[in-house]
Amino acid sequence: TSANAIEFVPASPYFTGTYGDAIDILHAQRIACDNIEDVITRGDLNEAGFKLMQVSSQTRMGGKIILDEWQMQGIPLQTMNVNTNRNDNAVGT
Repeated sequence: TSANAIEFVPASPYFTGTYGDAIDILHAQRIACDNIEDVITRGDLNEAGFKLMQVSSQTRMGGKIILDEWQMQGIPLQTMNVNTNRNDNAVGT
């Protein structure tokens, strides 16, 4: 199905998987959410659904990069009230 075909695609050929890249991903996905609202308003629910799957994939990857960076820095995620119950394979890695 098309849901299984959605995987993380870097927004830039210069993507290196850094913390800064992850922040850029999350900012871009926030803008994409505004676009999805416009698509829904136009009544194109198929396109909106596809775009939501893309946002989900991109956001999972950005979040994974950030959580991994925090863990590498020794930041205790439990003190940040972060849900660390994630599936590392959910983003096609």
